[in-house]
Amino acid sequence: MGTSYIGMITEIFPIELADRLESAVVVCGKGGKWQGVVEKGRWQLGEMCVVFLQDAIIPDIPGLRFMDKSKRRVKMARFRGVISECVIFDCIAKGHIGDEVSEQLGVTKYEKPIPAHRR
Repeated sequence: MGTSYIGMITEIFPIELADRLESAVVVCGKGGKWQGVVEKGRWQLGEMCVVFLQDAIIPDIPGLRFMDKSKRRVKMARFRGVISECVIFDCIAKGHIGDEVSEQLGVTKYEKPIPAHRR
């Protein structure tokens, strides 16, 4: 499985006690179905996007500077108790829903370092 896909927003839900956030469900064809927390009012149903999955290492892309604090690695998170499994971003890749676009965007997969005593 890849680390980033072109997807489409299929559901949007409010998050209780969150003024600026909402939950979105994205379908990525063969890439699966994922839930992410997004900025309220930013996305519409049927809109295409790029979905960065867990353990994706995202290159320095304008608009994703908030990823700097996590060393640009996507991790599962909770916002107001709601799970975010991925990062949903503007459709900056060429292709169709379900296309894997990691290579096109320069996204790599995090590999846990092997401890020295196991080499």
